[in-house]
Amino acid sequence: MTDYATGYAAGYAAALAHARDAHALALADAEPGESVDCPVCLRPHRSYRRKLNSGMAATAIKLYRLGGGNAMDWVNVVRLFPDTTHRGGEWAQIRHWGLAMPRDKRNHAQNSPGDWRLTPLGVAFVEGRLEVPRYIETRDGVLLGKSDETTSIMGALGNAFDYAELLRGEG
Repeated sequence: MTDYATGYAAGYAAALAHARDAHALALADAEPGESVDCPVCLRPHRSYRRKLNSGMAATAIKLYRLGGGNAMDWVNVVRLFPDTTHRGGEWAQIRHWGLAMPRDKRNHAQNSPGDWRLTPLGVAFVEGRLEVPRYIETRDGVLLGKSDETTSIMGALGNAFDYAELLRGEG
């Protein structure tokens, strides 16, 4: 490599590092939900405050039931949502609470197989032995923080679902 090329590469790397640092500072100063454009890719980045809602809690109960309770077997999303081809993704946010995990084998040539299971924390939450943060904040799929306010399985379900019916597979 010539001295010119070496100097160009070093200058480019320094400029990129500076842009990343400036972007990290802008993200750190941003209010929740505020959009910050990346100076490199020009894509907007936004944080999201999410509540552990009734649909997420109901999905945790379904994973518990289909996964054999505290056996924590893997459950495919086709079994989890058999009556629809559009499964959405909000329910998968329960991973940020530590309640479930995917069997993630994604790479450039293969998608994830769609298998999920509860974690030990998820089992304790569904069984009513654990409360979790009511809210989390994420950006680009990365957990940024959790609220001090907590919720139980019953609190998360609210009036939208019947806990006993869900455990029996009726809801």
